[in-house]
Formats: sequence, structure tokens, C-alpha cells
Amino acid sequence: MKILQITPYFLPHKGGTERYVYNLSKSLVDRGHTVTIYTSNIPETKPVENIDGILIFRFKSAAEPLRNPLVPRLLIPLKDLQNFDLIHVHRIYSSIALFVMLQKKWNDVVPVVLTHHGRARFEQKYEDFLVRWYEKLLFKKILSACDRCIALSESDARFLASFMTENKISIIPNAINSAELVHNSNQDIDQFLTIHNLEGKKIILYVGRLMALKGINYLIEAFYDVKNEMKDPSVVLVIAGDGDEYNALKKITHEYNLVDSIRFIKDLSDTGRNYLYQSSLLFVLPSLSEGFPTTVLEAMFYGIPVIGTDIPVMKQNFSDSALLVPQRNSRALADAILSLLSDPGSALELSLKGKDKVINNFTWDSIVKKYLDIYSQVISARQS
Repeated sequence: MKILQITPYFLPHKGGTERYVYNLSKSLVDRGHTVTIYTSNIPETKPVENIDGILIFRFKSAAEPLRNPLVPRLLIPLKDLQNFDLIHVHRIYSSIALFVMLQKKWNDVVPVVLTHHGRARFEQKYEDFLVRWYEKLLFKKILSACDRCIALSESDARFLASFMTENKISIIPNAINSAELVHNSNQDIDQFLTIHNLEGKKIILYVGRLMALKGINYLIEAFYDVKNEMKDPSVVLVIAGDGDEYNALKKITHEYNLVDSIRFIKDLSDTGRNYLYQSSLLFVLPSLSEGFPTTVLEAMFYGIPVIGTDIPVMKQNFSDSALLVPQRNSRALADAILSLLSDPGSALELSLKGKDKVINNFTWDSIVKKYLDIYSQVISARQS
């Protein structure tokens, strides 16, 4: 099967969708399928490249409003589409999703699958106003041009059903690539901890983009209460990632006088991420909205107890394997952290439940089989 994946960003750009597209594509290649990726050149790197058997074409981006690359090359007719058996588009909120609608008009030959990676929100009045109008004006047109739409969660599937017929919607969750999540030697981990001044520390961990939507300001506020009530100098919060909120979060850290207790790791490699997972007592995701967070799956794989907010995707998938608290509630977040730090038995129970859930339900070996079933269905429907 020859599959074209179209995504606004791809590696080395860092993000959950980028890793999702890589893992899906690599899993397909490993099963003998041919995968090509069309994406933007953000960050600027080789225009054509082969990574692990995946052929990647990066096209020039004219601008990047609202973290959305505008790629003119993907908004004009592409004659080579007939060389593929199927087109798979990622992120309906990107300008690249308009490609689906336009190509359907120009060349309705190859079936199209679209994966919806969660609702877009910015926690900014103007930006969120634009998102709502984008949904209102374009969602039905884009989705009607798709042969099938994939949602990562039940709540996102219900959202999509307000724009399209339910029989065209399938639910396939996110997954982990266990081959990437290796267990490193103690010597390597200790060296990493020393470099970042974390040796002997009890680490509470956040990994991800630093955006308003992630609610990290509430985590810092919660950590202020944790430090005041525990009075344990060895407890630290590690915020690993980069994004628009980096400077604002550093400022909040200064305001709460937590500079010595919060470590920001801006440039984190995949190996460094694994070191942190293996060194942390707790993982906290204080998000206000998520598609299907890869970091939660990774933390659970490593056996870290997870604290999250009661957003739909977390309630639907992890209510029995994570400690969930109301979003935007720093006091509830602090209480959850304190409860697990003071009760190793409960933390261990949560750790075992999370690890078991991920290994049995959220691996790419099982997820790629579901995608291949969908691909075969839409191709057969077009041929019949």
C-alpha cells in the first residue's frame, strides 16, 4: 500500500502530533508499506529526506500564524496524488487541512483519511474567537471531503459528529513506541541529573509544550503550596519543554520565590526525556484541554504515578489509573501531589495500574492494525 501522510509539522519539530505521525509511519513501513510525508519546512532542514524508510518532502512555509504553517505548494493541484493508494491528513485546524477540500474538488481519485488531534484552544480571547469561526465556516466542508475521520477519544468523536455523519467517524487512541522508551543505565542517568543539578532530588515532572492551554501556571502555584507545607528542600519541580509561555512561567517562578526549587529544561532530547521519566516520583499534566497526551502514556509506561486534570480524554481513559483533579484549581493539584508524596502505597498502586493499562491498550503494534483496517475499508469502498 502506498500512503501519503500530510502534516503541518514533522520531525525535527517537537510536538505530540509530530511523534504520532512518525510512529504511525514507521509502524506502516515496518509492515512493508510505502510511506511518503508532505510537510512544512519548519524548522528549516533538508527539503527531501529519508528517515527510517519514510520519504519526507518539506515545502516552504510563507508564514506561521497561530502555530499554523501556510504552505502554498499544498494549496495547488498536485498531479502525483494518483501515485498513492490513500492520503492521510493530520490536524483539521491547520491550513494544510484545506488541501483535502481543494484536492477533492480538483482530483477526487484517491481516498482521504483525516485524523483529528484534539480541539484547538489558545486561552486567548482573539485567537479562540478565530478558532470558533474557523470551525463554523470550514469544518463541514473539510470533513465532507474525507472518506473517514479518526478521533483520538470519545469526546472528540462526539464533537466531530456535530459536523458529519457518525458512520464516517472511527476512534483510534494514541499510543507509545516502546522501542524508544528504553531503560538507561544508572551511570548515564546520574550524569544527566548532575548536569541539571538534580542529584538527590525528589522530582515532580512536567514534560510538554509551554503554552497557556497546558495550565502550567496552576502547577507552579500548586507547587508553591507543596513547598510551604512539606518544607522538604529536596522536592523539586522540573518543567521540561519550550514554547510561547517560557518567559511568563519563569517570571511566575521568580514571583513565588521558587527559583531554587523549579528547574526549566528548555532543550530536551528524547534520551533526556527518558532519563527524567526514570528519575521522577510523580508526573503532572495540568492541561485545560488535550487531544490524547503521549506524555501520560510514556510516564505510565515507566511506572510513574500520574496526576492530571479531569478533562474529557483523561476521564474517559485514565479515571482508574491516574489521580484526576478539577482543571484551573491549583489547591486541588497541590493536595493531590501532597497525598501521593505522603502515601507511597497509593503511589505504587497508581503506578502499577497505569503501567498495566498502557502495555495492554496503547502500543503502536495494536494501533497500526486498526489504521490498516480503516485504510483497507476506504480503499475497497472507492473501488466497489
